[in-house]
Amino acid sequence: MSAVTLIADVRGYLEKSLKDSRFIVVAYLFGSCAKGKAGKESDLDLAFLLDEKAYRSNRLAVLSKAYTTAGRMGMAFERKVDVTILNASSLEMAYEVVTTGCCVYELDVDRRMDYEVAIRGMYFDFRPFLEELRSRSLARL
Repeated sequence: MSAVTLIADVRGYLEKSLKDSRFIVVAYLFGSCAKGKAGKESDLDLAFLLDEKAYRSNRLAVLSKAYTTAGRMGMAFERKVDVTILNASSLEMAYEVVTTGCCVYELDVDRRMDYEVAIRGMYFDFRPFLEELRSRSLARL
């Protein structure tokens, strides 16, 4: 299956699965499948941005929706699915997802754009500190 076909299939699956949900704001496919380098056995790497208010007030229900959706997708696509929750991810991971991944679902385009702009801005603000921290950590090895 080509990357374009896989992305379209994932997008269609999520649009159907999440049509009545307000918990998941954005979903990205990232990793080898999004880059077109996936093999037959490659897993699907999904990152979910969850509604922050719902995530704070009812974390179990919100996480359950994300993981249940991913689990069912794995069964439907006969692939392992790895889930990343962007609300709880490192800045570097979030930046990697939004810059190399493919948006496969969005509840609200404005919220997605606001999130992506914020992540890019924070990453570029903190990148010198992250590089210094990494450099010092490597020097200790």
